[in-house]
Amino acid sequence: MPAVGDLLADRYRIDGVLGAGGMATVYLATDLRLERQVAVKVLLPNLARDPSLAERFDREARTLASVAHSNVAEVFDVERGDPDAGREPFYVMELCDGGSLASRIDAGGPLEPGALVPVVVSIAAALGELHRRGLIHRDVKPANILFTGGRPKLADFGLAKSGDTVGLDTLTAPGTAIGTPAYMAPELVLGGAATTASDVYALAATTFHALTGRAPRQAESLTTLAGARAEPMPRVSELSPRLSGSFDDVVAAGLADAPADRPSLNAFIAGLVAALDRPTEAGAPIPAAVVAPEPDVPDPMADTTTIAVPLLPTRIPPSARRRPVVAAARRPAPRRSLPLGMAVVALVFIGIGVLALWGLSSLWQAAGQLAGGPTTGASATATLPASPSPSPTSSPVASPSPTPDPAGPALEALRRVTTAIDSARGGKDGLKGPEAKDLDDRASLVGSRLRDADYDGARQAAIDLRDRAKKIHLDKKRSEALLSAIDDLIAAIPD
Repeated sequence: MPAVGDLLADRYRIDGVLGAGGMATVYLATDLRLERQVAVKVLLPNLARDPSLAERFDREARTLASVAHSNVAEVFDVERGDPDAGREPFYVMELCDGGSLASRIDAGGPLEPGALVPVVVSIAAALGELHRRGLIHRDVKPANILFTGGRPKLADFGLAKSGDTVGLDTLTAPGTAIGTPAYMAPELVLGGAATTASDVYALAATTFHALTGRAPRQAESLTTLAGARAEPMPRVSELSPRLSGSFDDVVAAGLADAPADRPSLNAFIAGLVAALDRPTEAGAPIPAAVVAPEPDVPDPMADTTTIAVPLLPTRIPPSARRRPVVAAARRPAPRRSLPLGMAVVALVFIGIGVLALWGLSSLWQAAGQLAGGPTTGASATATLPASPSPSPTSSPVASPSPTPDPAGPALEALRRVTTAIDSARGGKDGLKGPEAKDLDDRASLVGSRLRDADYDGARQAAIDLRDRAKKIHLDKKRSEALLSAIDDLIAAIPD
């Protein structure tokens, strides 16, 4: 095993140990060639001597290196090693220095639903991309959800399995259970095949843990897990009464014993988002950290790769930040008799007011039809349901329409910029981790200044973003798409 100060592949200097597991040790290292910090995952020596495990580790790492997704930890390099010469296989991935979901739970206890659900949806999107490529993670748990720059990342793919790669299925012996017991689906405990439903179970178990502070099954080994299965699984509200049963049904469905009884990834996250709008014990809705502007709920039968990544709070469009103002009902004034002349004048003015209101209403409806199309998503096609708007109180006076946000078009253009940044990640000529983070931070600054109505500052920040993007080496197609989106953003910023 490498020690602090060792140099791997004449390039990666080991600086410290980040963590260790049953299959590998993860080190903090410095990439001397690119002068950046990275994480290096090294297969344990005893496993490296097993040709089948070493081959699986290498082939899976190479497959995962081809996955370009904003919520998947990026793999930069893969080395086969030479166990006979004392060089274990390893792969190099981006350093996620924001801690893990497990560390956040340990430090602060159960998470508030409004903070947790966007994280779960992001990880579901990452799983959807893996599933689309024929990969199954098999070890989703709080410790494998890392954070960098505020963005959640699915990591630790040492157990990932491909159902499409010829010969890879044979690298795990039939009847062998692999994973972390507390989050393993029942079929895996029994040595059955891993499927996408197994990942749904693990994601539901992770959600349960984050909401309650403990795993649904308290087990650290397969033996204790087998015994724990005889006991009924507690519901979320039993351990977290503050949620008042809001998440009971959707989490229980994800933890169903039979794989066929579990929802798809889309149906699972749709149920979580719907639970945010249900009342708590105190009668108030659970505060949501992210509210998407579109009302469509993902189809439970839809393909699991069409999961939307929720936007970070700094990128929430104005329609999600501001609810329409509803006029309160006004008590009619006492009726008083008027002289005939004054009554005639009053009727004339009333008629003019009615015509004016009718004209404004027509114009507003026309504008709504022009602007009412679905907004562009940040990373995928399905969206989260919007919270229902309250019904206006009946009143003889028409309620005023909400004032359009002058920064709305610019915020929409900014959404397209962040999508272009995500699309430019990965590959030989794509954005590297630090480059993408730099652009994300600059885009967030533009959004912050737009929401503060500092349009001059937003324009300058957008120009700085464009200048930085021009200096990054990208393939022509992705560079043109990114710069075009930034130019559209600059043009949309109000004067």
